Amino acid sequence: ETWLFSQNSPITSTIKSHGYMIIHNYRSNQRGGGTAVIYKSCLKAQELRLNSDFSSFESTCVSFLSNRNKKVVFIVLYRTGTLSKVFFREVDDLLSSDDVVVTGDLNI
Repeated sequence: ETWLFSQNSPITSTIKSHGYMIIHNYRSNQRGGGTAVIYKSCLKAQELRLNSDFSSFESTCVSFLSNRNKKVVFIVLYRTGTLSKVFFREVDDLLSSDDVVVTGDLNI
């Protein structure tokens, strides 16, 4: 959970000034929430849109290309509310592909 309100906040400017990039999905209509992937600017990264519209969490999905041309996908999750079977089913769907790293604030 980032609590950032825009792509151009003073916090994101500070992150970028230290040689990092940020891919951020923030809540434009609520306080709090939001997810981000912060990475060294020398890395090759691309934001991905997940095929499914998940209802039990917020997410940011980024693929990185290694120096061996292998793609690794990082998915950052933020889950609020009560823990449900829907959450486990949706995370299981995320883990169905290879080379995926799932991290974040799962509130379990």
